Order: sequence, then C-alpha cells, then structure tokens
Amino acid sequence: MKKSLTSVSEACSLAFHAMAILAQSPQAWHRAEDIARALDASVHHLLKIFQRLKKAGLVLSTPGPKGGHRLAKEAQNVSLLDIYRAIEGDLPKKPCLFGRSACRAKSCPFAELLEEVNEKARLYFSQKRLSDLKLTLRETKRR
Repeated sequence: MKKSLTSVSEACSLAFHAMAILAQSPQAWHRAEDIARALDASVHHLLKIFQRLKKAGLVLSTPGPKGGHRLAKEAQNVSLLDIYRAIEGDLPKKPCLFGRSACRAKSCPFAELLEEVNEKARLYFSQKRLSDLKLTLRETKRR
C-alpha cells in the first residue's frame, strides 16, 4: 500500500479508531477482542496501544471477564493531539521526508513544506476533540 505524505502509523490510526469506539458509550467497559474484531486488527497490537493510552491517562483498564477499557476523561476533553502524542510523541519541529534523524544536507528542499504540513496537523489535532469523531463501522466478515 502506498502511503501519502500525510499518513499516520497503523498504531496511531488504531488509537484514533479505538478511542472513537470507546467514546460512543463512554461508561461501558469495552473488550479489546471486540474492538480488534470491529477494526479488523490484531488484538495484541491493540492491547499495546491501550497500554500507551492508559499511561497517557486517556483510558482506564480493568482485567477479568467483565473488564475491558473505557475513557478516562470525557470525550470533549480529549483532543486528537492528546491521542497522537500518546502513540507517536510530539510532531517533530524539523521533520525529515525520509524519516532520518540526521541529514547530511546543508539545506533541505522540503523543509518549508514539511514544517507547514506538521504545523497545520498540530493545529488541527489540537482543535479537534474526540467527541467530534463520528465512527460508523462496516460489517466484518466472520473468520
């Protein structure tokens, strides 16, 4: 699959989607297995994502057959930037198109574009709330 310049990692995408599911019924405990099935994702990968979200104070988790995950805060108090940062860390100030931490070029022909894209993404993510996300899932095929 070809990625676009503005794509996010699979982990970040799963975090946005999983949080949107939790926000649909915020007082209920949601099992990771059910969310993974709904998103057609690996439950193990999703559990790692929930660990990061819990560490960031965005979700609560409880073990056991009646346990699961739910929002730690009201959806209107969670920005998409909060979710992004929990998974990816902060958006870089000086991003590299090639994903390098150190570049040998004296000047980058893409620097201005990348800084502008990241600043727009940072602003958008900081202004959008989890409560703004409306997620409707397609029916999944039984495996």
